[in-house]
Amino acid sequence: MKFYNLFLSFAIRVAIGNAATTPTLPAIDSEPVLTYLVYTTGTLENSERVAVDRFLDGLAVPATMDLLAQDPYSTSTLYRLDATKSNADEIQADGRILMVLENGVYAADKPGLEQDQADDDVTPVGRRAAADDARTVKAANGILVDTGAPTANKMLSHPRDLGDVSPADLPGYAYPESAGKGITVYLIDTGANPKHEEWTGAPGAKRWIYSPDLDAYERKQSDEDGHGACIQSIINGPRGGVAKGVDLVVVKLGAVYQVSDFLSALILVAADIRERNLQGKAVVSASVGGPLLNSTATEHTGKPVLKDNTEPTVIAYRYFIQEILDLDVPVVFASGNSRPTWDRIDNFPAWLSREIDCITVGAVDGAGRRTDYSQGTPEEVTVSAPGAATCANRRGSRRYQTTEGTSMAAPHVAGVIATWLADERYRDRLQVPGKVAANVKKMVQEMAYVRAKDGKPEDAYPVIWNRVDAFSCGNDAGASCSIDR
Repeated sequence: MKFYNLFLSFAIRVAIGNAATTPTLPAIDSEPVLTYLVYTTGTLENSERVAVDRFLDGLAVPATMDLLAQDPYSTSTLYRLDATKSNADEIQADGRILMVLENGVYAADKPGLEQDQADDDVTPVGRRAAADDARTVKAANGILVDTGAPTANKMLSHPRDLGDVSPADLPGYAYPESAGKGITVYLIDTGANPKHEEWTGAPGAKRWIYSPDLDAYERKQSDEDGHGACIQSIINGPRGGVAKGVDLVVVKLGAVYQVSDFLSALILVAADIRERNLQGKAVVSASVGGPLLNSTATEHTGKPVLKDNTEPTVIAYRYFIQEILDLDVPVVFASGNSRPTWDRIDNFPAWLSREIDCITVGAVDGAGRRTDYSQGTPEEVTVSAPGAATCANRRGSRRYQTTEGTSMAAPHVAGVIATWLADERYRDRLQVPGKVAANVKKMVQEMAYVRAKDGKPEDAYPVIWNRVDAFSCGNDAGASCSIDR
């Protein structure tokens, strides 16, 4: 990495995730056995890789070594194996090894506000039959208005000049006619529902990438959790979607995923971007992560203090995310839903937006106020977006769920970014080789503005605006006034 020396010697013991930590395996000669991830350097020849395989296999518990992911462009390889701590230290000391880290377990970070309505037909406001296109109207200057859009989407195109008008009272969601066409969004999550009308009605191409760890039951086009199905519909659904024309790649982690799944996903996404020449033409949306900060120590010192032995994990996240950013692909994360426990962000990789050009998104309510679950100070959160959503359910073709969280806020921002990348008006501003991610982050921050008119001042966070004004006087659509006050 250009800003960080990653060729440090380290080994870690991590306790990550909302659900559980990695279990300790049976001891060998009184020394406990743990599950480790091993990442090789990117300078190995094929013959050297064979030698590394033998080296690792000799130090691993028999029959436990797996090759999880490989980037053919950098020749780096991610392995998983069980080993004792002393053997892990020996592996780390080898010059062919870049990093060794202990595996851990995640679960989708939810604020506990979901309403599981899989058995009910929840009818979103404005939803009509699939054949009814009357809800989308064309304005002037290449702008479309979705008159049946949910209030959350209306907030994205809420003009600054109409601050006294509620988003719910706007005529619809206004967005560029290009609608993200030609841009690929990588959705790293629990899956999606390919039978749902929010999937089948989306016009863009759709592909799947699977975590190497998924079993036969989960290694299919599905979502056993429902988290990813919701987010997919926010990204490109014909009714709830922000960027309705994008191509979508579902990077399926499964309902409960490990550190190895997430790191493998980042490696596979980077390889896919290179293979398909999507540099500058893609966005990553990942509402995943786990708490790594010691909140008590951080609160006491006033500086971020990591949990014991977790620094190498943070370095690994930074390394793999920066690799994608260096490919001119913005990466968007959710800030976390544990504000009742701790106000600040303790969730990684979301915390890293303070250091690198990834984007961390907090959640606001319909009035633009920070929600009571959304973590992050103004310095930690890049931007905020609506957290409430009525979105696709994991079951059925026309069932919806009502849910809320920063997980739902992040794809709203990823969708806006996709529409910008597809819009010729922003090409010169954004498409500077080597600077796309930084330019996008800067534009996100510059376009955002505070919507809240009352409540606590400290909860008035800037909210994403897609820079489309189809409703106020002298607007982009060329009309005199679309809103009668």
